Amino acid sequence: MLIPLVPGLLADLAADAPGVDLRISSVTPDLGRALAAGDPPLALAPAGFIDDSAIARPLGDLRFGVAARRGHPALGRPLTVARWLAHAHVVVRIGNERPNVTSDELARRGLVRRVSVEVASFLAVTSVSATARPISASIPRAAASSSPPSSAPRSACSASSSSPSRSC
Repeated sequence: MLIPLVPGLLADLAADAPGVDLRISSVTPDLGRALAAGDPPLALAPAGFIDDSAIARPLGDLRFGVAARRGHPALGRPLTVARWLAHAHVVVRIGNERPNVTSDELARRGLVRRVSVEVASFLAVTSVSATARPISASIPRAAASSSPPSSAPRSACSASSSSPSRSC
């Protein structure tokens, strides 16, 4: 999810902190314990993946979009929540069993989606949703825009984590 930030972060580190090393890895269920032990001393991760033992601060608002293959039936007209839920979904599981923010919001509203595929990264979800049917995915817009052009799924709409009910 944070991979689109890496090029800018690397440039900043090279200019301002050339002795700092960067290690990019999957978020694991024991990240809180690893931070408490000092390895790694710092992590950039979604807040829901860090337990209360870590000191955390928000770095921004993550904006989501709906990705699907070109020509997907969901993209032909404005996408409502009901129409979006009518299609099968691909979901990213990145090293834990916690529900993602979209699943949490749907549960809060008493809604359920059909998950037909689970993958381990947003790079994988863009490839799957670009070629398969009838799969659609809610992904960070930065992840969709950083996928290779030949496999980039079409983004039908966007919503932020603070207003996930937007119709588009």
